[in-house]
Amino acid sequence: MIRLSEAHARMRLSTVVTADDVDEANRLIREAAKSSATDPTTGLIDLDLLTTGRSLHQRRLAGDMKNELLSMIQKLAHEKMGHGGSGSTSRPVRVTELVRAFREQSSVTIDTNELHDAIRSLEAEGTLQLAGERDRRTVRLL
Repeated sequence: MIRLSEAHARMRLSTVVTADDVDEANRLIREAAKSSATDPTTGLIDLDLLTTGRSLHQRRLAGDMKNELLSMIQKLAHEKMGHGGSGSTSRPVRVTELVRAFREQSSVTIDTNELHDAIRSLEAEGTLQLAGERDRRTVRLL
């Protein structure tokens, strides 16, 4: 803020920084934060958007999606076991089946890339294992 105030004073060709220069520096900082850190979905200023590249709202949605994916995988694995299966829910589930079930269950349109990002994130966390290629990809809870 000091540098902006001094720069504003120099723009006026003055060697003295006045309260008006400080006010203008403050206004510039507020406007810069507002324009670069405004979450487009909520319209609120979110400084996490600057530091992490994702807003708090986006991180919450991603976390909710990951939790829902985990429960969906458990449900689908349990259904695959049938009634005579063992107690384990770590059976593989096809990713295409998971995406289809997730979309059917969701009331909001879900982007396939967001789902795959959530699956990769869960794999990186060590929560599930991703195996196979292309249409034969499967996930298994660890």
